[in-house]
Amino acid sequence: MNEAADEKKAERTDRFLLEDYARWAESMYRSEEVGEKRINFFITLAAAVLAGLVSLYTARESVIQVEALPFVTIGSLGGLLLLGVVTFLRVLHRNKVTDKCKRQIADIRSHFLAGTGISLSIGESFLEPRKLRQGGLAVMMMTMNCVLAGLLLYALLHSRLGGLWWGFGGFVGAGVIQSIGIKTSGRRKEKHPKGK
Repeated sequence: MNEAADEKKAERTDRFLLEDYARWAESMYRSEEVGEKRINFFITLAAAVLAGLVSLYTARESVIQVEALPFVTIGSLGGLLLLGVVTFLRVLHRNKVTDKCKRQIADIRSHFLAGTGISLSIGESFLEPRKLRQGGLAVMMMTMNCVLAGLLLYALLHSRLGGLWWGFGGFVGAGVIQSIGIKTSGRRKEKHPKGK
């Protein structure tokens, strides 16, 4: 009688874990999809704004007063950069959510594979921390924000102080700040000592 109760309990636990596995997998894919849509929206908006600025510069006499053009440029680039930073932060948050889903999926997998002789190392790269050289949506957003920061500094300072060098400095500075953000957001506090 006790064995039958234990088997039913184990069966309920396994069913619960399988349903939990499906939910975590669905959450992970949904998180990835939302991140990609957010990036696609930003890329489309940035392309439209930059194309609009280029067309303003090529036809500035007939469309807009020449004196107002720098203010329109700086405002547009500043707004895009602000939206880019917010999008970058959302992508970092999305990465944390996705990593949490991956850890939960790996824990459930290890429960079912424990004692079967099947190697758990098959999916270990699944849980490796994200690295800059691997690319990804955060690196794509970082690059776009670097370009926008460089263009904004160039637009602000091009008439004085060697704007091209300031633009390059803005590009590099934005890259350094955001790469620190990527590295620090990838670190997670371990609740258990290593080896457990």
